[in-house]
Amino acid sequence: MFVVSANSNAKVFKLKLNSNLKIFLLSLAVVNDLIFILAIVFLYSARINITAVMISVVILLILMSLNKVFSRINTLEI
Repeated sequence: MFVVSANSNAKVFKLKLNSNLKIFLLSLAVVNDLIFILAIVFLYSARINITAVMISVVILLILMSLNKVFSRINTLEI
C-alpha cells in the first residue's frame, strides 16, 4: 500500500483535476490512514478493551445517523 502525507493532500487541491477525482483521492487517503491506524492499534496492543471498542462503535453509529437525519432536513429546506 502507498502512504499519502498531508503535503500531498494539499497538492491535490492545487491541481486542476476533476472535482470527483479530487474527492476520490482525498477519501482514499483518509481511508488508507484509518486502516493503518487500526492495524497499529490491533496488532501492537497487548489486550483490547472490548467495552471501549463497543462504546466507540455506538457513538460512531449515533453520529452517522444524526448526520443522515440532518442532511435530509437540510435538503428539504432548499
